[in-house]
Amino acid sequence: LVSGTVKVSLIPISMANMGGGMGGAGGSTKTGLMGGGGTFMSLLDGGIIKTLALGVLAVVALGMMFTMVRKAGKAPTLPTAEELVGIPPALEPGTEVVGEAVEGDTAMIGIEIDDQSLKTGKMLEEIGTLVKNNPQTAASVFNRWLTEGE
Repeated sequence: LVSGTVKVSLIPISMANMGGGMGGAGGSTKTGLMGGGGTFMSLLDGGIIKTLALGVLAVVALGMMFTMVRKAGKAPTLPTAEELVGIPPALEPGTEVVGEAVEGDTAMIGIEIDDQSLKTGKMLEEIGTLVKNNPQTAASVFNRWLTEGE
């Protein structure tokens, strides 16, 4: 390894002026490829095509931005009054309807039930089934309860 300073410089020489290359002996490469006096390639060297392409890309980008802003600025479609009220859509005639809910006129009354009320209700249900299924056993149970209560 050699230590030292490396200097790199760029020499602005047009490659069109260089002899040889693909165009043949002493001819320009660009003239040989494009035919004609190289006017199209001289436009490329001048940067006009690059500038035009950049301008077209900028116009396309601005157009896309404006269409995106226009679409984002549109008001969303709001539901109609019928949809807000909740009118159901009409049923198709070929479909089977399992059942329909009917609206009641009276409101349901809420009753709070504690544990003792639940226990008593369960006992009453069991006694009712006992009386229906076996009345003799139910009578002996009632007599025992009456004698214990005295």
